[in-house]
Amino acid sequence: MNTAVRIVMIILALLQVLLAAYSAFFGAMAGFYEWWGWFTLLLVHPAAAISLLVLVLRPQPSRTFISATVILLLINVVTDILLSLAILSGIARGDWWLPFIFSVVPVIALPYCLALGRRQ
Repeated sequence: MNTAVRIVMIILALLQVLLAAYSAFFGAMAGFYEWWGWFTLLLVHPAAAISLLVLVLRPQPSRTFISATVILLLINVVTDILLSLAILSGIARGDWWLPFIFSVVPVIALPYCLALGRRQ
């Protein structure tokens, strides 16, 4: 994979880990989400972010690890879409667009991961 692309992905993965850690810490103290929001905020976002960071830092990640990371990134995106829909429908409180911020890096990372998996 191109070195410049890998460096960009490392930076994005680091930003995603920081965003997930920040939101998990402060979101846990806020206490305004239902159980699905807690699940997304405290489990899905950090797991996907850490997995992506480990993936981009490894020189030759295994195909299994790439697949696991893709699955976590997809779960991240799907849970954020569902959370946005819950907010829009009035089931949950919050700003409907906010969960999409957590999906920006995973959406960018998916093609990277898939290309990396094809090279394996």
